[in-house]
Amino acid sequence: MEGLVIARTAVSLVTCIAAPPHYHNGNNATQALCTPIIYESDAHTPRWGPSNRVWMRVFLQNRVKVLYGARMTIARITCR
Repeated sequence: MEGLVIARTAVSLVTCIAAPPHYHNGNNATQALCTPIIYESDAHTPRWGPSNRVWMRVFLQNRVKVLYGARMTIARITCR
């Protein structure tokens, strides 16, 4: 039981910060932008997808979500 609590605590300490990479909004969604967005948001994994898509509600504190429009331009960057 203690191992489970320790693992849960360790995961909750890692969080994503969506504010720093917001200046990427309006840029083309390319693979080259993946590394800077992950680095600037302190996330561990990215989640890319169109903004008009239905998303499964799985909230991970260490994941950044990048939403792009029909022309592959970044519309929004969130941590939810």
